[in-house]
Amino acid sequence: MRQKYLKSFIIFMAFMVLTGILYGVKAWGQEMEKGIKPWEVDIQGEREENSLLELAPGKVVDDDYFAPGRVVIIEGEVTKNLYMAGEEVKSRGPVGGDVLAAGRAVEVAGPVGGDVWAAGQRILLNEETKKGVVAFGEELVLALPAKVGTNLIFFGKSLLAEGLVKGNLRVFADKVTIAGKVDGDVIAQVNEVTVASRARIGGDLLVKGAKAPQVMPGAQIGGKVKFTKIAPPVTEKPIWEKVWVKVLALIKLLVLALLMAFFATRLLRDGSEIMTTRPGLSLGLGLGVAVLAPLVLIILCAIIIGQAATLVLGTFYLSLLALGGLLFKPVVGLVVGNFIFRYLQKEKQVALLWTVLLGSTIIWLVCLVPYLGAVINVFGLLFTTGALAVLLTRNFLTWPWGGGKNEKTVSGTTATGTNATN
Repeated sequence: MRQKYLKSFIIFMAFMVLTGILYGVKAWGQEMEKGIKPWEVDIQGEREENSLLELAPGKVVDDDYFAPGRVVIIEGEVTKNLYMAGEEVKSRGPVGGDVLAAGRAVEVAGPVGGDVWAAGQRILLNEETKKGVVAFGEELVLALPAKVGTNLIFFGKSLLAEGLVKGNLRVFADKVTIAGKVDGDVIAQVNEVTVASRARIGGDLLVKGAKAPQVMPGAQIGGKVKFTKIAPPVTEKPIWEKVWVKVLALIKLLVLALLMAFFATRLLRDGSEIMTTRPGLSLGLGLGVAVLAPLVLIILCAIIIGQAATLVLGTFYLSLLALGGLLFKPVVGLVVGNFIFRYLQKEKQVALLWTVLLGSTIIWLVCLVPYLGAVINVFGLLFTTGALAVLLTRNFLTWPWGGGKNEKTVSGTTATGTNATN
């Protein structure tokens, strides 16, 4: 049962990320068609200084609103969906649609017309949410004024529920304290559950864990109380920690893809081009580097060049493999993203940034599948290592005898003035 919920939550988180990226592609395309550079947009009422992004009170955004920054404070009104990401993000104004927030500290202090999806170290909810809440983090606080229109689902370490949940409360955590009102059932798989004296539970209290729930005098439970004892595993990690490892891996991957899109554009484009146009060469060189190179190094060490030179070549070999393993998801992701966007929009040109982000996310999703993920990781490493080997020989190892791909020859001499025929 735990694995079922774990897989469901991972798929849900991945779907949330994909939705955000696709909305970003849509917004980026609309702005580029109007001749607006999205990184230079400055709508009335929005202020961005030193990674602080603010939407002033009284200002209205009649569309989806994307708010990335180190500190994000939204005090105006967003009529549709709100997307926030940063170290500290706060939504204090009304939102007509959903709120998707990710950060170290997340606060939703304004009314929300849709759902709230939040991921962070500390999450605070203290206003009404018309629909449901799904949160993942170390700590979730549902403050006393807060109301959840349907169900609340939490994966994390600790939950303090003082507000109102009109549906069911489902928790996977270490510690849960219920001091508010839950109209439906409370379904918890936790180590410690405390039902405070002012708590009101309309349905059942179903707990699985190491300790029986502590129900304080005065607490009211409308249904039955059922406790199933589960011995805490000695070595197994908590379920929230497993999910966080997966989500953190996705965040790291997207950050790497973002950095490569801005600072290593040529490497991304050339690597994906080699994989697309010459896949056999990429795979063959990758196999050669991964399998044959160690044997060659051993022979060279024993017969010809000695241990010192072999150590240098071995370090280079391991570095190339490590670089291939690090970069394969963004590079292969660009290939996948190009294929998808060409299939969906054959006549439109999509920015490299969104292409590599979408493709990398899809690669991450597929790699979650058991066995298939391992196969993709192996072949992705081989293809990327082979493509890097092609780029290396093309741009570096041919100098000074033939000139790299990007050297220009003028009147029989290279750009540096050396005779190309010598």
